[in-house]
Amino acid sequence: MEEQSSISPNTVTFLAIISACGHCGLVEQGRECFHLMKEKYGLDPGPEHYACFIDLLGRASRIDEAWDLLHAMGERATKPTGEVWAALLNACRTNLDVGRGEIRSKTAT
Repeated sequence: MEEQSSISPNTVTFLAIISACGHCGLVEQGRECFHLMKEKYGLDPGPEHYACFIDLLGRASRIDEAWDLLHAMGERATKPTGEVWAALLNACRTNLDVGRGEIRSKTAT
């Protein structure tokens, strides 16, 4: 992410960039942006950022990475919300990963 002014990005900026990367298939750029939030700007990714990044990974057929990211949330202050689970279930559906989708839907009821 290139900075050309003294204006710092905020959480909304990062959400928009991660979403754009997901829609353009720019996985590594989206990953870099996700990590820069905390490492460079001191911004904690919220559930909406995790959901967006999981969506990005799902669009790129990286369902294992999406699943790992969701599990890593358990080690952080940000816990998975319905929005995060919906992004993961959508990634499972898109990638025809019925097994994992069924496991989650059964544990949700």
